Amino acid sequence: MAALERIHAPSQAEFDAAVERRAPFVITGVVDRWRAMSWTKESLKDAVRGRMLVPEVHPEGDYFDTWNRYGFPLAREVEGARLLDLIDAPEGRERFYLSGGLAGLAPSLADDVAIPDFAIRHDGRTNRVGKTMFYGRDTASPLHFHPVTHVTLAQLVGTKTVRLYRPGITDAFYCRSVFETFNHHSKIDFNDLAKYPKFAGVAPDHEHELRPGELLYFPVQWWHVVFSHGLSVAVHLSWLADRRFWHFPSPGRRTAIAKSSLFHGAVRPASYVLTLLAHGRLVDDLSLMLRRSRRAKRAASA
Repeated sequence: MAALERIHAPSQAEFDAAVERRAPFVITGVVDRWRAMSWTKESLKDAVRGRMLVPEVHPEGDYFDTWNRYGFPLAREVEGARLLDLIDAPEGRERFYLSGGLAGLAPSLADDVAIPDFAIRHDGRTNRVGKTMFYGRDTASPLHFHPVTHVTLAQLVGTKTVRLYRPGITDAFYCRSVFETFNHHSKIDFNDLAKYPKFAGVAPDHEHELRPGELLYFPVQWWHVVFSHGLSVAVHLSWLADRRFWHFPSPGRRTAIAKSSLFHGAVRPASYVLTLLAHGRLVDDLSLMLRRSRRAKRAASA
């Protein structure tokens, strides 16, 4: 398994060239300049004290079980400082995991994360870059991919193990139905891999232990599963990718089908239809799009 490429404080040209190679890489010399690197549990508690936050709730403490049992994480409103205590020192089996837009969770901390110019100016345009914070202890994410965005993940506290798999959707990934909201997620429970025999022969292309101060770039539509060790605080930056970075036939077709339907109020279905037309199988794909839209309408009227 090859080690990830490492790039120190890349210039715009160096970052753009690395992204064009369509492979993950690690950036150093950027995150360690952020004020966010000085965050502590106490400073974060002060920032969210008195704010009502809505974390993921995992009743049995098993992240994969929650996703497979309900199809999505459960949620509950909890006061901010109390929530961070519950995450760090759980009471019983129930586990909480906080994630969301940084400005919404802790407005006073938003400026502590400086968006790199290479993200704002990537691909020759001015990008709107989102900041999402993750705060949890011994967490696990489902195997999934980011359908339409470039993503960089900055580790601030603790470490994460990230396994990355090249794009493609096969039976081995046990992908959720295109009709589901989280259709870019896998059903695989990494605590019980014996249930997924087709995945047995699938090895990650890369595995990396993400450490504080590192920024990991995820190429568009690469699969990945993430495990945090101990208390972990991270921020990911994301911005919309040009469709030339999508991977066809999969998961590009799946993404276009999901985005083309009226599901969740998509407002530009025609542009995704043109994407499908350029990559063939339009009749089959349009049929799936219509079925997806009908299901969404029925759910909305129920």
